[in-house]
Amino acid sequence: MKNYILIFCIFILFILSCKNERKRKLSRELQSWQNKEIIFSPNLQAKILGKDTIIKIDNNKLKIINYIDTSGCTECRLELYEWSKKIEEIKSLSSEIEVIFIAYQKDYTDLEFLCKKNFFNYPIFYDKTNDMNKINNFPTSSLLQCFLIDQNNHIILIGNPIRNDNIWDLYKKAIHMNLSSKNIN
Repeated sequence: MKNYILIFCIFILFILSCKNERKRKLSRELQSWQNKEIIFSPNLQAKILGKDTIIKIDNNKLKIINYIDTSGCTECRLELYEWSKKIEEIKSLSSEIEVIFIAYQKDYTDLEFLCKKNFFNYPIFYDKTNDMNKINNFPTSSLLQCFLIDQNNHIILIGNPIRNDNIWDLYKKAIHMNLSSKNIN
């Protein structure tokens, strides 16, 4: 019986130490990305509902960048319905904010189907050659592939506001502070 208790205690310690190590690693990664500049590839192709469109990324605006790569479930990662609601809320805050989706997929058929299924009538930039990741070396965790960036493309915040209301509150505060300092509404 003592052996079982000892094994159980070691197991619990192992689990707790792994969790703490993940937190430390996440914290280090977040710090390394603070104020880093996002460089946009000139090869991005803008599409709305799978149809070509011409849209220029405006460097004079704040931007929320959501990078979606091939890892994991595309539908789960996109969360298009939730993003549609957030985009409408963002539009009500200011016209000086862009939401930019950048998708690297092996096959864009599923992505286009999901956009149509969810009536997601917003641009998604296709990154067919994965240039954005090659240039910027994005974090591998999907939790860290969403950014609020300033007018100079420097990261203000990192984290997905769809998955966490606290992060969304931080985004709104940072947007308000940034726009207030620029006297833009």
